[in-house]
Amino acid sequence: MDYQFMKTANKDYYAILEIPKTANEEQIKDAYRALAKKYHPDVSTGDAEKMKEVNVAYETLSDPVKRKTYDNPTPPRLGGFPFAAANPFGFTFNGTTFNFNTTAGATFHQQRIFNCDAFMSLKEMLLGNDKYEVTTPAGKIQFPLPPRTLPGQVISIKIASDAQSETFVKIQMNLTLPNNLTIEQQKKIEELGL
Repeated sequence: MDYQFMKTANKDYYAILEIPKTANEEQIKDAYRALAKKYHPDVSTGDAEKMKEVNVAYETLSDPVKRKTYDNPTPPRLGGFPFAAANPFGFTFNGTTFNFNTTAGATFHQQRIFNCDAFMSLKEMLLGNDKYEVTTPAGKIQFPLPPRTLPGQVISIKIASDAQSETFVKIQMNLTLPNNLTIEQQKKIEELGL
């Protein structure tokens, strides 16, 4: 499948919110409110594009799980040691793969992985979405979400590749349920384990 990579530049969400990387939840919220007053499109000096950036930055940094993923985009190391899982023809150290399975000798291959969460509706879970769009730490991407995608399922998408490196986004899908479900509908969903 051909996935569309819509934005290549990584954004510094801390700079967008004008806060230090050590900011706590209250400082993040205060910075967001101040910038929303400044850039909201309904204000005479508003800037819709800047407000979108502020919203994405706030959405990421205000959620502890998303913030941790944003701050540490590489997968966790095994046992605190910087070597990754076993590679029978080489090894991986700090995100760079050293592969000795070539006739030309050793090659060096960098692999970057961004992890993020995405939320789908019940309709998208059941029927899929040909143009599902998600904002990740690597930028905004669009891809076809297949029908019957289960909550907790991880979708891996290669967004860039060349002779020396590859970049992947691993998206864990989560289900968002409507707020106006009846008690009977809620029980059915619980029976399904969703």
